[in-house]
Amino acid sequence: IVESKNGVITPMSTTDESWKKGVDIKTFGRFVYILDPVENQIWKYERKRAGDSAGSAYNQGTDLSRALSMSIDGSIYILSDDGTIQKLFRGVKTDFSFRELPSIPFSGKKLRLYTTPNLDFIYVLDPVNTRILVFTKGDRFATYKKQIIFENISDVRDFVVDSTGQKASIITDSKIYELSL
Repeated sequence: IVESKNGVITPMSTTDESWKKGVDIKTFGRFVYILDPVENQIWKYERKRAGDSAGSAYNQGTDLSRALSMSIDGSIYILSDDGTIQKLFRGVKTDFSFRELPSIPFSGKKLRLYTTPNLDFIYVLDPVNTRILVFTKGDRFATYKKQIIFENISDVRDFVVDSTGQKASIITDSKIYELSL
């Protein structure tokens, strides 16, 4: 794990022997979170002056065995390969569900999830069906709003949404595409 600070890229250190392994990594405030479905855990590291703390177990009993992607807005949202999204707050699963799902379900190993504290939406990248799904974010549920179909983009790996929620950048093996939302 490396960090870019003032244009300088340096390795990040932890008091663990090495960083925990996982399938996704996100930062929030002074914390780094690593999603580890093999260990059924989210590892939480705190940024200190001399490096990062040891990884501590964040998840308190939620099944993460099928987890693929996570996103953080104060709560942590976990997307699984069956298309379910779970919401954790302080490590504990909260009641959270979807309303008015699209007619074509989303599932698979390439799904990705995105939201931030400043966005009113949860976005799901579904590269198999060449679309980005948009859900209005609520405290206890998310409501399907629309989908953005993209064509002629292959080898999709991930995506991000700009801070205004107006554009998405789709990352492939060799290019970055920008779409209006």
